[in-house]
Amino acid sequence: MKKLKFIILGTLFLTSCENSSWFGEDKKVIAEGTRISVLDLDRSLKVEKSDEDTQIILPKPEPTPRWPQAGGYSHHNMQHLILRDNPQEIWNESIGEGNSGGNLLIAEPIVANGKVFTVDAEGKIAAFSLVDGDLLWKKEIKSADKSTALKGAGLAYENGVLFVTMGIGEVYALETKKGGLIWRINLNSPIRSAPTVYAGRLYVLTIDNRIVSLSTYTGEILWSYNAVAENTVLLGAPAPAADKGVVIAAFSSGEIYALKSDNGLPLWSDALVASRHGNFVSGLSAIKARVVIDDNIVYAIGNGNIFTATNLLSGERIWEKDIGAVNQPWIGGKYIFVITNDAELIAMDKNTAEIIWITKLPLWEEPEDKSGKIIWSGPILASNKLIVVGSNAKLLAFSPYSGEKISETEMNAGVTIAPVIAEGVLLVVDEEGELTAYK
Repeated sequence: MKKLKFIILGTLFLTSCENSSWFGEDKKVIAEGTRISVLDLDRSLKVEKSDEDTQIILPKPEPTPRWPQAGGYSHHNMQHLILRDNPQEIWNESIGEGNSGGNLLIAEPIVANGKVFTVDAEGKIAAFSLVDGDLLWKKEIKSADKSTALKGAGLAYENGVLFVTMGIGEVYALETKKGGLIWRINLNSPIRSAPTVYAGRLYVLTIDNRIVSLSTYTGEILWSYNAVAENTVLLGAPAPAADKGVVIAAFSSGEIYALKSDNGLPLWSDALVASRHGNFVSGLSAIKARVVIDDNIVYAIGNGNIFTATNLLSGERIWEKDIGAVNQPWIGGKYIFVITNDAELIAMDKNTAEIIWITKLPLWEEPEDKSGKIIWSGPILASNKLIVVGSNAKLLAFSPYSGEKISETEMNAGVTIAPVIAEGVLLVVDEEGELTAYK
């Protein structure tokens, strides 16, 4: 097993951008990057590629027939999706309870077989038609534990079965026609993340830093693995990543474990553990951003300002970078796009970790008195645009080739959950519990 590595780093800040109108015009597939020398913070990133080396060429956009779990598929590597230019709102429906008191929405919607599945802040599960938003069914599963907040943790789908994790520590399997219960199990520990389904197994992360493998057919526990528990954690946790017989679990301790998916035996481990002295103290080395697996490489970024690329099978680090984030990095071809904790949307070369362009996003709704801090979620790459959404009710689109802002759209309410795309429809769940579809 690879030795755990402890690394000293930096700060935490979530953020975004400015003005225009939906996605605007199509941009060319090849364009030179606009270099912006960055931030007047105590830590700043810099563009690292010369003008001759910054031409970004992306793979062709491809249709996405479904979005069956958090991050899309089990490896969280969705590449370049299709979304029509200037998409318009086609429907809007309530999924139930939004953010209120201790109950917060943390589960992104999923899409399969023409249905959109959601779980609200009170743990109510619903299914809608992707075409017109018609409510197909809604279900509330009664539990003996009424006290736990954050009741709806996440969703996954496979072979006609909807899997639901709840904050109270319960996992359900439901049939998708009417939401009938197939099985349920209590893991006796709160859950703050969506499950991951892969090769007939369900992988669930609990708040005490345990990953549990369940049979998708019966809910039977097949194996579990414990990392170091933390007393203080960030809200939410990343769904495990799985591919090629390996499941990657990222914990609030900053630890990453690569485990054999069939029996839970560890292959290697690493740690993105940070501390800092200065004006800002991140304090938490938690990994909240989903890990991405691409070409046998594991890309992991932590809150404590470290970003790594690691060989999936050997655990050997390929590169590491002084960057922190709580949003999943997005990979498109040879490039990585990520929103950092310092309010930057950046493009990187995925092989060398060199930064190609940087765009500063606004931190505050009221910049003059630094009030109303903005939380940004995304990005998602679709039809030559990087889409991000904000708690300030803004949806922004940027060029992935230069970082230039293309458009800005006013949404119905603030958004803190990353959007998803399936069948050419962009789906956004806002803080008030409204699900809006754009096409």
